[in-house]
Amino acid sequence: MFFNMIEGNDGIRIDVDYNADVFDPATIDRWIGHFKTLAAAVAERHGSLHPRVAAARRERKNWIVNDLNQTTSEYDHHEFAFSLFSRKAAEQPEAIAVEFAGNSLTYRELVRQIEPVGALHPDEDTGARPARRPPC
Repeated sequence: MFFNMIEGNDGIRIDVDYNADVFDPATIDRWIGHFKTLAAAVAERHGSLHPRVAAARRERKNWIVNDLNQTTSEYDHHEFAFSLFSRKAAEQPEAIAVEFAGNSLTYRELVRQIEPVGALHPDEDTGARPARRPPC
């Protein structure tokens, strides 16, 4: 489904393209009506959120920050990130290291892809230099 809103002299026109095998015209008309009602309410209260929308946003933020983001783990805070990564890669090379858009890489695959970056020499005009621990 595709919504396209076009502003003109007579107001805003809403064009909707949809798969007629999936949606019937009455459903689309009903959704457009709901959307118009929501858009009108937003336009009337352009300086503030409707209380239910504000509450929903707070609930969503709480879910993301406090529920979904329970990723705390113990680690040596004096180690560099690349050292921690290297240790994890050595311990679990077949574990998933990263996932994005339905694709994933194991630690072994990720290390294979980033090793050429670590092999750069400072004299190759890349700007890459070996990391140094700052003095304590």
